[in-house]
Amino acid sequence: MHNIDDGDYVYAVQVRSVDPPQFVAETEEDLDGKIGEYLGLEQCDGCGNHTFRVAPGNKRGFVVVCETDPNGDPEFRHPEPCGHRWPVRLERAGDTVF
Repeated sequence: MHNIDDGDYVYAVQVRSVDPPQFVAETEEDLDGKIGEYLGLEQCDGCGNHTFRVAPGNKRGFVVVCETDPNGDPEFRHPEPCGHRWPVRLERAGDTVF
């Protein structure tokens, strides 16, 4: 990964409306390589879960799905993730949490 300038755009997702978008990938190729990967992000606005799986979305887009990582530590698993699909979008790097 190269040094990302604040003016660059990166792929990010905002799963909690009161927090800024969170970094998912630098390029579409990187994002494509993350399909099926579980990410720990902010808490889901729908249920409070903090684990999301990267998945293909509609019309060539990508989403993160509120799910439980089956290989994650059982102590930190959310009992009922809501399954909400959050869109991954291009966001200004300066507005994104890394």
